[in-house]
Amino acid sequence: MATTTTDADMFSQEVARLRAEYQAKRQQSNAFPPAGRPILDMELAPGDKPAVGIWYEDGTKLGQYVRLFDIPGTLWGDILGLERPLPAVKGHYEIEGDVIRSLDKCPNHPTEPEDDFEDVSDLTAKLPLIDVDSSKHFTKKGKYRSEIENLLKCQGGSCPGALLSPHLLILHIIDALSCLHALGIVHRDLRIDNCLFTPDGSRLVVCDLESRWGQRAAPEVAFDGGVDDSGWTTRSDVYDIGNCIKCMVYANAPITNQVEWPVTEPLQAVVEACMRKSPDDRPSLLELREMVEAIPVDGR
Repeated sequence: MATTTTDADMFSQEVARLRAEYQAKRQQSNAFPPAGRPILDMELAPGDKPAVGIWYEDGTKLGQYVRLFDIPGTLWGDILGLERPLPAVKGHYEIEGDVIRSLDKCPNHPTEPEDDFEDVSDLTAKLPLIDVDSSKHFTKKGKYRSEIENLLKCQGGSCPGALLSPHLLILHIIDALSCLHALGIVHRDLRIDNCLFTPDGSRLVVCDLESRWGQRAAPEVAFDGGVDDSGWTTRSDVYDIGNCIKCMVYANAPITNQVEWPVTEPLQAVVEACMRKSPDDRPSLLELREMVEAIPVDGR
């Protein structure tokens, strides 16, 4: 009796292929461990000429400093895209496009920003007390009043999510954001690191409700603004769903934003819609849910 390869089988095979290809690039790149030297510190410098500064361990106090300017389609982009190796150059240097220049000295490591934590004791007292089960819970110290206020707003609510494997987890993200947006909360930091998964993979919970600092991946979000004037909106949360889907497909987080992560169909259309450059061109959460629910599952 002949066996039939289902759409789900083909999808799983393609995902496995994409993951293997990325893993091979990641393991071979000498710009980052394990093939590359340990990194002491990194700094992203936005602006007219955005750049990445990396301090590599070389036995000295500050390390070897390498600055890579953000110019796609050049040596710099190929290095951070894991397509080409970091050149073997002695001393501190920078790469701008395809030009390598020596630097006279190594800049100091970036300073840690000052804590801007707030007193949340009065709000924390309003939260219910539970017995902590380390197999189910993790604890953290509240830093901002907005996080506790958002948790209080969400009390008693639910994000049901329909069982529609393999798209269940995407629907859980959509439902979580729908709940937050209905309460006037923009997440601002939606990424795979802030998604919790049940051991059997049947449930996803969006966490970290500080709504303070976070992802600045959406094109309209500025790097030089504060919480209220950087351009975060509900549509920037939608943009970040695209990155979350990519991370779920690759079971990883990209080492740099320059890594190209193609996503197999039928999810590529969803990712493309989420990550459109103009916020007005992105789907609403309702439209996005309809897109995901319309994807056939096991031939249905």
